[in-house]
Amino acid sequence: MDRLGYYKTLNVSTSASQRDIKVAYNKLAREYHADAPTVIGALKACKTTEEKEALKKEMNEKFSTITNAYDVLSNEEKRRKYDTGEDETQFGFDDSIFSSFFGGQGHSRQRQCQPRAEHLELTLLDVINGKQAKYKVGKRATCKKCEGSGYPSRKECSKCQGAGVYAELINMGGMRLQREVSCSPCRGNGYTATGPACSECAGKGSSTIHNIVEVSVPKGACDGDQLRFEGYGDEAPGMVTGDFVFVVKVKKDPNFIRLTNEHLCTVIKVPLADLVALKPLTIKTVDQRVISVGMPELTNIDLGEELLRVPSEGLPTKKGYTGDLFIRIIPVFPGASKIAAFAEEVGKFTPAAHPEALPSKFVKKKKIQEFASQGESDGSHAHSHQQSQTQCSSM
Repeated sequence: MDRLGYYKTLNVSTSASQRDIKVAYNKLAREYHADAPTVIGALKACKTTEEKEALKKEMNEKFSTITNAYDVLSNEEKRRKYDTGEDETQFGFDDSIFSSFFGGQGHSRQRQCQPRAEHLELTLLDVINGKQAKYKVGKRATCKKCEGSGYPSRKECSKCQGAGVYAELINMGGMRLQREVSCSPCRGNGYTATGPACSECAGKGSSTIHNIVEVSVPKGACDGDQLRFEGYGDEAPGMVTGDFVFVVKVKKDPNFIRLTNEHLCTVIKVPLADLVALKPLTIKTVDQRVISVGMPELTNIDLGEELLRVPSEGLPTKKGYTGDLFIRIIPVFPGASKIAAFAEEVGKFTPAAHPEALPSKFVKKKKIQEFASQGESDGSHAHSHQQSQTQCSSM
């Protein structure tokens, strides 16, 4: 049973796999990201500052809802409890129906505010090195002057005697049962205002404050990773303070595409004469190192179907190993006026040893596609070191 609509929020079925849930979450996270074209377009269409702020608030709330759903469904234990209703208060449920019917005789646990979530944008260099930084985060804090009521001068509700709920008798199949219902005269607050709104919060009961948090991002961070700060989220009267959650979003890189969590791909144009001579490739990595990559024999190699694989030049992982770098080679053919000189150069070709070059070997395109299907790509485009706009994905 989808009690809080978490499956509906992520647009997945209740039998969805963990991969389906992650794919759905990443799609929605990109859609409601502050830099998403739809969000930018909607903000530009706002005619007033009030409209823009209201839209930003709506987008933040939607993103928090999506993140909260993913936080539960992506965790096997939390998902099991959610599906079975074993620990309802963890997900913001009201007390059980039995507690409601029998006047609150069941056990009651304090509910917690939903977490507040924001994107934390990282570069591929941040993924390689990790990142330490301080950020200012906002939260909704309960007004101390009016204790969250919005009205310092108030009196206890005569109908519910300050409980916010009252007992109601109902007939069910010949049985008379008692249940608790929210008090409508005081809107469940337990009091009614007798004076003007609070001067501190203008009757809202809360205000936005900011705190500084120190963020430590480990090496190998991936899209969707969460960094949680307990107690830094929103406050509400009678509820446990929520958490603040940073959700990692890795920005597109102009030169590399992230095939999987650990594997990278790039594109390089190489003069045909250099390919024939098996000259090593010179490549600048994400962290600005210049590496020399040896060129294997090209006999029976189809450059349109195979990529060069360089071990341990990809991204670090949380398990301690480093992924690989895949290179798509695009041959650059000589112009018609240089064909004769090229033929002469090829005729004099003698293979030379390059002991300083890193070892590499060609891998079939089908194998690369298998790698890409195993992990979540961030959708970025690869870019040649020599201004090629060809994508690794268009193999």
